[in-house]
Amino acid sequence: SRPRPLLDRQRIFRSRQPDEAREFLRGKQFRFDFSQRAARELDLAINGIYLPGTFVGYIQYGSPAEIRAEPARTDYWLQLPICEPIEFTVGRECITCDPRHAVLSSPSSGLLIRTKGSGARFNISLTGSALIRQLVGLLGATPATPLEFAPSMDLTAGYGRSLAQAVRLAVADFERAGATPWDAATTNLFEQFVVSRLLLSHPSNYLDLLRRRERSLAPRDLRRALDYMHANLAAPITIADIAEAA
Repeated sequence: SRPRPLLDRQRIFRSRQPDEAREFLRGKQFRFDFSQRAARELDLAINGIYLPGTFVGYIQYGSPAEIRAEPARTDYWLQLPICEPIEFTVGRECITCDPRHAVLSSPSSGLLIRTKGSGARFNISLTGSALIRQLVGLLGATPATPLEFAPSMDLTAGYGRSLAQAVRLAVADFERAGATPWDAATTNLFEQFVVSRLLLSHPSNYLDLLRRRERSLAPRDLRRALDYMHANLAAPITIADIAEAA
C-alpha cells in the first residue's frame, strides 16, 4: 500500500499510464523518462494551489524516474523532499536533497531530477516576474543580468528552516480547508515572506548588492516607507511597493 498523496483534494493531475503522464508533463515543458520496469510502479500525482505569483504543491512519481526541465520554463523552483533523498542537478552542480537540504533552481541554470523511489516532495514554484519585481523594488533599478540563486539550502537552521516551516503550515491549512483558505491579504503576506526571504537571505548574484543598499538607507528613506505603510494599512501592499515609495 502507498501513502495518500498530500493535497489530494487540490488535485491537478493523477495517472498511472506512462503515455498519459509523459504527455501531461511534456505540455508543462518537462521531459519525463523511466525504465520499462519502473513504468509498472508509476503513480504520477501533482496536487497544489495556484496563488497570484506562487504555486504551492505536492509532487510524486511513484517510481524511479528522470525529469528534465525544458529551456522554456522561466520559473524558480524550491524543492523540499519529504522523506527519501532525491538527486538534483542544477547547472553543473549535483545535490543530494533530503529533509535537511532543499534545492532552489534558477531557470537560467537548467534542472535535472533523478529519483530512486517515489520522488515525493513539496514544490514551491515562483514566477520570474514576481521575483524580478521584488528585486527591482529593493535595488531601485532593473537588474542587468538574470537572477541566479545558489542551488543548495540548509533547512536545519535560520531562514531555510523558517521557509520550510512556512511551507508545511501552508500545506496543512490547505489540507484542512480543502480549498484556498486565505484572503488576499494573507496570500500576499505568504508570497512576500517567501520572496523576501530568498532575495534578502539566500546566496545569489545580487545578495551583496542588496545588503549594501540596505546599509545605505537614510532616515528620510525610512520615513517615506513608514508614511506609505501608515497610509495603506488596509491594503495588501508588497515590499516592492514600499521600496518604490521610499
